[in-house]
Order: sequence, then structure tokens, then C-alpha cells
Amino acid sequence: MLFRVLEADATAAGTDLDALAQQRFDAVQSAVRQYREQLSERTPAKRAGLAAVELALALGLIAVLRAVHRRLRRSISESELRWLSSWRIQGLELLSREQQRTLLRGVVQVAYGLAVLVVASIFAVALASHFPQVDQLREAATSQVAAAVQTVGQAIIGYLPNLLIVSLAAAFATLVIRFSQLFFGAIDEGRIAFQGFDQDWAMPTHRILFLLVIALAFTLVFPYLPGSQAPAFRGVSILFGALVTLGGASAVSNIIGGVIIIYTRAFRIGDFIELGGYKGTVYEKTILSTRLRTLNNEMVTIPNATMLSGPITNFNSTLRELEEPVVLQAAITLGYDVPWRQAEAVLCAAANRVERILESPASFVRITSLDDFYVSYELKAFTDDMALVPSLSTQLHQAILDGCNEAGIEILSPHYAAVRDGNQITIPASHLPGDVRIPGFQVDIRKPPPSS
Repeated sequence: MLFRVLEADATAAGTDLDALAQQRFDAVQSAVRQYREQLSERTPAKRAGLAAVELALALGLIAVLRAVHRRLRRSISESELRWLSSWRIQGLELLSREQQRTLLRGVVQVAYGLAVLVVASIFAVALASHFPQVDQLREAATSQVAAAVQTVGQAIIGYLPNLLIVSLAAAFATLVIRFSQLFFGAIDEGRIAFQGFDQDWAMPTHRILFLLVIALAFTLVFPYLPGSQAPAFRGVSILFGALVTLGGASAVSNIIGGVIIIYTRAFRIGDFIELGGYKGTVYEKTILSTRLRTLNNEMVTIPNATMLSGPITNFNSTLRELEEPVVLQAAITLGYDVPWRQAEAVLCAAANRVERILESPASFVRITSLDDFYVSYELKAFTDDMALVPSLSTQLHQAILDGCNEAGIEILSPHYAAVRDGNQITIPASHLPGDVRIPGFQVDIRKPPPSS
């Protein structure tokens, strides 16, 4: 007995019992007849021959597709493709010819892969049909694949409205980011200029706009993403938000500090600055920290948040923005016995000995204070090369030492006790009368009283 038909089956099928039994019998008889015909008409040799022919056709078709694919790629790479033209907005190039070539090569590669996959699938189905031993396996596999394709297709069709919204948001974000990169890149290179917008602001502004666009696009498309309403997805989102809230306070402070420093134009890369007790050249400037290369060739990383609490001294800004030279200064103290005019002449002459010290504006000397025992002098010299300031400062002090030694000036800060009798007067000799004499020590020798 192959099968049995019951009254319940007939009732479910909406017919009487005899008609349903006859229908099922005819179906079984037809299947047996078809199976016997396949066994009788197709011998193993014939089935193998048909399979070989189909394999040859599939390989030939794949070879043709491969030749067409290579020809198209060679044509895209080597030919001029005069119908391609770069997309421009005034001086900004949105999409170059080379970028369009790369895009075409990618499209051809994807089309070739899909075509080979279709040919291979058709050949596998045709090959299985020639062998009854695997025919049932083929039918089961085909039905499962068809069911999976149907499920995926229904899901894709149902998701098409959401996919359209996500695609539009992604396309708009990509277009804005691309335009921002080109626009602010042109400003950074000096091809576009706006009054009041500093050139150094270009790329930081692009990065900030990039983050804002990505955040806005993600906020818009998040409700339309597959699985966005799942509890697991929500749990991960809450965990991520908690981590950012608890651990990102210092990072946010550094980011705010970096933005403030950028838009206040406190310094640029390559500037020599003094910051947080460190002097050095700005080696790297990021949104979170700034790296200085000190005079001792050390790399110091300073968080941007700490820069907001103290002053920043930039030794290059005067030279760059005001086009005025950098000031070198050297302080020295000399006794009152050295005439101030002689001291000034010696210090100015020492500055003129140093190379890369400018003759105009001329060096000058300031008397900063008249202390109890000495006079404080401050030499001001000028240079137009900030990179040589440490070396020039050393050369300037060396020249001061040589100049004072040659002029017979002893560099010291004398201190005097209360007794002055017998000491040389510190007033310069040019200001003293010609008959002045240095007084001697006054000594009062008292004899002891006579003994009685």
C-alpha cells in the first residue's frame, strides 16, 4: 500500500472520496511512468555526454564573458574616453576623469562576477537533471533555495521604502562631505579666500562639519535600520551612551579646548611658543592635544584642556601677522662706576657683531632699574628668523662677554658694607672734579688711661 485516502481528506479537498482517490492514483501513475521513461531513454553514457556538452557550453560562455570583461577593462584603462569629462563647480573638481574611470572599472567587475554566477547556477541545475540519483536532492535544494530567495525577496520588497530613505540620507551626507572636502581643501591651498576666514581654519572646519553631518545622518536613518527596534540593539545603544557619558568628560574638555585654540589662532604648526612652562616648536596639533618639540629635542604632549587655564606666548605671531622682527633680549647688571653711555655703546656694539641680527631696526639698551649697588641694563636686538633665536641668544651673550672684556668692564654686581672710608668712589671719573682725592681710612687710636 502506497497511500490511503480517508473521508477527512476528501472533506478537506472539497470533493468526494472516489474522485480524490482516482486523482491521487493518476498522479502516482504519471510519476512512475515519467521515471521509467527517463531510465529507458537516457543511458548513463548519453547522460554523461549531455553533461559534457553542457559543461563545454558553460565554460565557453564563461570564456566569452572573461574576454569581454578584459576588453572592457583595457578599453577603460587605455583609451581616451573623450565622452568622459571632469565634473567641476568653478575651480572645484567634484569628480575627475580618473575617478570616473575607476568607477567604470568597478561596475564592469561587478557585472562580470554576477554573470559568471548566473551561468554557473544554470549549469549546476541542468547537470543535476540528467542524473535521477540526485534528482530528488536537486529538487529539495532548488525548493529550499527558492524558498530562501522568496523570503529574502519579500523582506527586500518590504524594506524598499526604508531603504530609499536610508539611501537618500547617505547620498546627501556623502555629497555634503565631498563638497566640504573640496571647498575647504581649496581654501587650505589658497585657491579660495574669504575676508575674515583664516586659512588655518579650513581643514578643522571640514572635520567638524564631517562629524556633524555623520551624526545628523545617523540620527535620521537609525529608526529605519533593520533591527533598530530590537531589545538587544537598544541595550547596546544604552551601554554605549553610558560609556560615553561616564568616560568622555575629559575628552570633551580637550575637544572644546582644541576648537577654541584653533579659532583663536593661538599658534600654528612650526611656531615657537611657550606653553605650560615648556618652550618649543609646535610639532603636531590635534583636536585633543598639542605636541611640542623642546630645545632639548624632547616631545612634550600637552592636553588642550590645560591650555585654557594659562597664557600662551607665541614668538612667531608678530613676525607673521604684523610683519615686525622678533626681539632678542639680554639682561646685565653693572656697577655705578661704569658710565651708562659706555655700557650702552659696548652692548650695542656686541649686538652688531652677531650675524642675522638686523641693522634696522637698530639695537638699543634700556636701563630697567637703579638698584642699591648696581644698574640693570637690558639689550634689545632684532632678527627676522625665529628658528635661529636659541642660537642667536647664545651668540649675543658671547659677544657681550667679549665686548665687556675688551672695554675693561668687569661684569659684577658690587655690594658695599656700611664703612666707606678709604674705598674708591663709584661715581664715574668724568663726573668728578679734577682735584678730588680718595679719602683714607679714619682711625681713632685711643690710649688707655694711665694707671693711678
